[in-house]
Amino acid sequence: MNHPLNKGKVFHLRMQLDSELTDKKYLDFDARSLWCRNDLNPDFYDAGFELVNVSYKDFRSIEEIIEKLGFRD
Repeated sequence: MNHPLNKGKVFHLRMQLDSELTDKKYLDFDARSLWCRNDLNPDFYDAGFELVNVSYKDFRSIEEIIEKLGFRD
């Protein structure tokens, strides 16, 4: 993103899913912004979010996606 987000704002998000990961085409959920700071590239920002109002099944799907595709240290 190229501008800072307000902390505490709830965003309605849609994640497009890959057919290799799940039979769903997309996942809709809400996420609250917890923090926002400049990226290493000062033209952009990084932000952290907390999932809200997510069903257990959708939460598990997100965890599986993170496990398969997430970055590792």
